[in-house]
Amino acid sequence: MNVYDVKLNSITFSIGEREYNITKLFNNLRIYGTLRNLGLNFACAFTGFFTALHSHLVNAITGRYYDFSDAAAGFKDLVYDTFKYGINAGNKHYKSPQMAAMDYFEVGSTLESLSRNTNRNRWLNVLQNEWAFGIYSMSDYFIKGQILNSVMYNYKNVNGVFLSKEEYFNKYGRTEDTKDNWKKYKSFKASIKFVNGELKAIDPKNQYAVNKAKFTVGNTAKNLAASADG
Repeated sequence: MNVYDVKLNSITFSIGEREYNITKLFNNLRIYGTLRNLGLNFACAFTGFFTALHSHLVNAITGRYYDFSDAAAGFKDLVYDTFKYGINAGNKHYKSPQMAAMDYFEVGSTLESLSRNTNRNRWLNVLQNEWAFGIYSMSDYFIKGQILNSVMYNYKNVNGVFLSKEEYFNKYGRTEDTKDNWKKYKSFKASIKFVNGELKAIDPKNQYAVNKAKFTVGNTAKNLAASADG
């Protein structure tokens, strides 16, 4: 066996005409241990899920990066997109906007990334490739997808510049008028689409504003998603 061009010797022994590979045996035991202690440890998986969910809810309560209205809108979008993805599971040409956003901003695992074999139904691919660790991937997708959506809803196009809710009120003050105006502005989430993996503004005149804001939006979501892992 070669690892990084360095040859590693396998330890073997023979009994009669049969040869046994000790190195392979220990590797299989190591893999089984990982599978048993992590992949099939549902208590660990559910603990991780609720820890991440708690972190998401704390963010929504504090309102520093997004609030409950953003989180609710993000949750609704995630559920709708997952439902639509399920309906189109047999369509290899269907591209999920939610998963395109998660892949683009590198936030969490997506069901699309688990479908490596394109010759079979997507859900069968997920079951085959992630039969043991799938609960971790699903948890990752479900929570971090909401986090990304919430952050994208928290940024709105204010006179050609995307501002977070906190930035907006710091700049314009918190009055009844500014509160009403904030509700009328279009969010970053509602302003974008994906074309062949590229992030595009739905309205071409907003492309510059989208390009300028995407790094802040993406980095904020990535950092919050990472902190949700504990």
